[in-house]
Amino acid sequence: MSHQDAKATAQQVIRDLLAKHPPGFVVMVIRALTRMQRANPDITVFAQPQKPGATPPEKHPPRE
Repeated sequence: MSHQDAKATAQQVIRDLLAKHPPGFVVMVIRALTRMQRANPDITVFAQPQKPGATPPEKHPPRE
């Protein structure tokens, strides 16, 4: 994903959040994600697409 694609995706996510939630909540979410990213740069906000033929991650059974 290019930088421009990532920026466009992030902007769309923010627009979607603002359509459903108050602005204060969206600001709180963005700040929390920013703190998490600074604390651990290995964290990625968006999942990477699966490569064809890759084994999907193991799913845990639902709790009862």
